[in-house]
Amino acid sequence: MKIKRLFIPLGVIVISLVFLVSGAIASNIPTVSTACESKSGLLFAFDDGFSFFKTCQKGFRRVVLIGEQGPKGDAGPQGPQGIQGLKGDPGNQGLQGIQGLQGNPGLQGSPGPQGPAGITGAGNIAFIFDDRANRDTLWVLTTDKKVWIWNNAWQHYANGGLDVPIDTSSILQWQPLGFLDKNGNAWFYNGSNWVNEGHP
Repeated sequence: MKIKRLFIPLGVIVISLVFLVSGAIASNIPTVSTACESKSGLLFAFDDGFSFFKTCQKGFRRVVLIGEQGPKGDAGPQGPQGIQGLKGDPGNQGLQGIQGLQGNPGLQGSPGPQGPAGITGAGNIAFIFDDRANRDTLWVLTTDKKVWIWNNAWQHYANGGLDVPIDTSSILQWQPLGFLDKNGNAWFYNGSNWVNEGHP
């Protein structure tokens, strides 16, 4: 029983010593690495850590390097800033629509035919029409738009149908059965009414 009790602590001590010794030895084991050497003598890193690779490229020979690992080198200087990319061309602006053509103005209408010259009156008489060569009669249009006839005396035309439908100040030329207004419209009496026939 006593031997078993001593064996357990003794085993723990032995295992602890083994780890301590192996750790001390491992800290002193040199670093092993392999490299490939060219014919010019330049070395190229090939493997690091116990020579896993056994061959180099054609024309190179394998070299085993043994040594301690050096301290970490300082960081290299920052490389120059890259060239800024070219700015893209702006898109082309759309073409402006073409404005529609303006229409040509219409042709001016031809003036109507000139009627017989009426004689402008005075006072309340706007126009007078002399028909004495045919009927020995004078016709008169007064400013109140009434038509009068003179043979031996003045009288309002019997049926009154020849009285004009527009103001006499708008009439340019007048005769009992037709007249021309200042807008160029020709008016004709059709036997019962005045009709505005416009102009050609």
